[in-house]
Amino acid sequence: MQGVERVLHDWTDGAVPEIKNTLRRYRPIHGSVLPYDEVANFYMGQSEAKDFTYFRSTVPVWDNTARYGSEAYLLYGSTPQRFQKWIESTIAYTQRTLPSDRQFLLVNAWNEWAEGAHLEPDSRYGYSYLNSVGRALSGVTFSDDLNVKSSIPVGTKLHVYFSDNSLDSLKKICFSSSVLFIVYCNPLFLIDVWLVSII
Repeated sequence: MQGVERVLHDWTDGAVPEIKNTLRRYRPIHGSVLPYDEVANFYMGQSEAKDFTYFRSTVPVWDNTARYGSEAYLLYGSTPQRFQKWIESTIAYTQRTLPSDRQFLLVNAWNEWAEGAHLEPDSRYGYSYLNSVGRALSGVTFSDDLNVKSSIPVGTKLHVYFSDNSLDSLKKICFSSSVLFIVYCNPLFLIDVWLVSII
């Protein structure tokens, strides 16, 4: 027998308190708001093994106000760092309780903006949520500096796509204290960044 944990709005069956009346709202909230940290703690605290194959689940964030307006359900206070801790806990549980050929976990991320549950990059956090999954799977804590002693070879080429608005500010030569970058723009919004010197 197998089962999948589903982290949606029956999240904690009342174990985590409602906080909608403590928030500063810009419009009425008739639905439900739960604190992300406490929801994550609730699930991370469930450490007992099941007597069946049990696949654990996490959610980066949940906010379906785009779909339900004032009747929405949402988690409040999610951050990439907190999400990574939840993922790390879920990985540890999975490795401890399941055989290696069944060590799967689920991330409830529809990449559907109407429910706010997405791992896709966004304008607020960029790739941080997606990177949190990679860090957790690689055993790299959120606070670890990555590749701080690595050198970038001269001649390294990086292709980066930017929005139309961002292009105006990037059409120049950029300097930093240790690296000289030359930025070329073309009409397809593809930026070629050439590393030409390391001082």
